[in-house]
Amino acid sequence: MKHPMQTRGGWDSGCRQIGIVLGLLLSASVVGATRLIEIDDPQQRVRATVEELASHASRLTGHSGAEHAANWIRTQIEDLDLGAVRQETLSVTLPVEVGGHSTLRLLDEARDLTIYGLWPNGPRTTTTGPAGISGPLVYLGKGEYEDFDGRRLDGSIALMEFDSWDHWLRAAALGAVAAVFIAPDEATYRQTLDKSMLQPVNIPRFWIDAAQGEKLRRRLLTPGEELDVSLHSRMNWRERTAWNLWIEIPGTDSTLARDRIIV
Repeated sequence: MKHPMQTRGGWDSGCRQIGIVLGLLLSASVVGATRLIEIDDPQQRVRATVEELASHASRLTGHSGAEHAANWIRTQIEDLDLGAVRQETLSVTLPVEVGGHSTLRLLDEARDLTIYGLWPNGPRTTTTGPAGISGPLVYLGKGEYEDFDGRRLDGSIALMEFDSWDHWLRAAALGAVAAVFIAPDEATYRQTLDKSMLQPVNIPRFWIDAAQGEKLRRRLLTPGEELDVSLHSRMNWRERTAWNLWIEIPGTDSTLARDRIIV
């Protein structure tokens, strides 16, 4: 059976050239070893793609995972030999977490846990300043109002489930100064959108992995239980090189040979 990425009948019958815009906004790096064209089974191709792209760091533009993903995708397309591949470079400005992560310090143990800053609120990043943000860490579950019962919120740092929609705003309205979200089994795009806003609200928000989050959750489940912690983060706006990748595939229809379709 012909590789589905090589099937051209539906692509070129009505145009001379098709520009396939891979709006990657990614930079270049070392090419991955996996070559999809050598895998016959469609399910295995999907699995190989997911494993390859998930095996590196963040794929956000400007990060090493994005560099790897960009070159890997280009390699897969060049393997298909569909047409000329053209790379367009551009600059983008985006938030970059200094050191690649932030820290949550457990003051009673003098121990740091790794956390990751979420997308800025408008221009306001998760930067905390040199002194950091200190306060009691309190567990607020999914941010329902009954989850707040018996918990002191003024000046607190909220530990919440990621699947809590935009309920961190409820905690902020009642005095919380930051929020740390526990990684779920599966994060959805819709839930992610609710963790930031366009207005420059100064409430830093962070992600902590499920294992560390579970340990904190267990310590804080009882209403009134708190942990003294401090958050330290530096996220700066930086200009990074990015690019778009184009493939021009010649069409075969004589009537529509001069048309171009961008997919």
